[in-house]
Amino acid sequence: MQNQPNLICQNKPARDPILAPKIQSTKPRFLRQTCVALASLALGIAAYAPHSASAASSAGCDGGGFAILQLSGEQKDTTVPAASLPPTFLVKGKYVEFTVDAATFGLYNWTLTGVANPLDITGGKRTVVFSSKLPDHRGLVLTSDLTVDSSGDSIVISREGAGLSMKIQAKDCANGGLFQVEVERDDLTATVFTHILGDSLFYYDNPNVRDLLGENLPCSGVLPDGTPVVCNGANPDGTVTVTARVNFGNDLSDKFVGRDSPQVATRITPGFPNNIPNPFHPGVVDHLGAVSQWSVSSGGRMGQVMGEDATEIAPAATACTENCTAQNQVNGKAVVVGFPFPVPAEVRLQPRTSAPGTGLLTAVTLSAISVSGGGTVEGLATLNGTAPAAGVSVTLTSSNPVVASVPAKVVIPAGATSAKFTITTKPVTSLTPVTLTGNAAGLTKTAILGVNPPAPPVTDTVAVQKTEYTTKKKTLLIEATSSSTNVTMTVSTTSTGVVLGTLANKGGGKYQATLSVATNPVNITVKSSGGGSATRAVTVK
Repeated sequence: MQNQPNLICQNKPARDPILAPKIQSTKPRFLRQTCVALASLALGIAAYAPHSASAASSAGCDGGGFAILQLSGEQKDTTVPAASLPPTFLVKGKYVEFTVDAATFGLYNWTLTGVANPLDITGGKRTVVFSSKLPDHRGLVLTSDLTVDSSGDSIVISREGAGLSMKIQAKDCANGGLFQVEVERDDLTATVFTHILGDSLFYYDNPNVRDLLGENLPCSGVLPDGTPVVCNGANPDGTVTVTARVNFGNDLSDKFVGRDSPQVATRITPGFPNNIPNPFHPGVVDHLGAVSQWSVSSGGRMGQVMGEDATEIAPAATACTENCTAQNQVNGKAVVVGFPFPVPAEVRLQPRTSAPGTGLLTAVTLSAISVSGGGTVEGLATLNGTAPAAGVSVTLTSSNPVVASVPAKVVIPAGATSAKFTITTKPVTSLTPVTLTGNAAGLTKTAILGVNPPAPPVTDTVAVQKTEYTTKKKTLLIEATSSSTNVTMTVSTTSTGVVLGTLANKGGGKYQATLSVATNPVNITVKSSGGGSATRAVTVK
């Protein structure tokens, strides 16, 4: 969001001089807020002291960027062939990572890594925010090549199948950044998405928001150049009417907060009403504590927002079924009401799931797709619900235990949705793929780990000056340099690793080749026998 004000809470004076008179003009607050605190104490509820959280900001994305299927850096319409796609693949950033089911674009273990950043909201703790985000395509599957577009801290991946297309958009930011999944069906029917929070998280009715239900709060301001602005979708007078808000949080960080973010989507009520106490606006919220389900229209999207954006009072998203990321920028100044920490038990939504103790094994995922031999990787066995009282025992096996070994089993404890285990590897002399398998109650899930030999010492520096594909001639021109004048330079398709040819040594550290290539490889990598390498997007002539 743009032009955020300082935190404005209902029991503190407004800090922004532009917003202060507007907030004070809504209706007398001090007496009512004092009553809220006293009445809350009388009810045995903790007084709702608000906490701030980091808002969306470029500083939160400092150094961010994703790697996926051995691709990283700038990618423009890069294609990964369907035949090269594993059943699941990791999208790994500095601050954000998640695993994607290739056939459905279902997501597992959407995680904030906790890497140090001034706007980190995890308290430096690796946090699985969503155990899973799964769409029900009712039999349809994705079968096409995977398209990857990435630039800086952002990535977009998309794939299609008969009657179905899916797109995932993400930013790699310590405070969550943009994340959304878009679905489109040829039959124009809706798709049900099921979100299951990580084990340490819970949904709650935000009392700081409920305290203000029905009030009209300003969503406007003045830019530094003196231009007046109003939030897109605000009331005619530049205000926004407050409605109830369900957030999610944890007990580990007083900055951690988020909420589901639907566009052209409707939440499915599960039939578990929660009575929410409040001195002025008591109410009922039909919602589970760890699960939310949404009916998303074809062309709509489902995502989440985190940090201050999750507690700002801004207009609801407008209907959008195309290029939705460009919609609903808050150009004005929205009031941020914060949240109480710790969250009072009385507003935490219950039960966690509609059928506790019935979770089945749905995925085995890895924290990395490859590792140098001798290193370790973290694995995670995940259920589609919570484990029963006795827990769920997952038997683990390795196709090559000499190279990559796993414990005999991992137990997902009662009430949990996942459990970690460690893969230990040994040194190898060549790339060795190992299939890791988890089995529970007859359900089998696999993941593939690449164990790499030690990287050779790098003795040169490589740069690619030119990559030009001539469509009519089906030729690829590559010009590159090395700091060494006597190395072998090979060129390959970045997305697949397929070698296209060898560059001729032109002397003086210059290397060049014109290769016959049937299709534009989009992005190529030049590797030197001296260990250096460089990647460059291909221009089309």
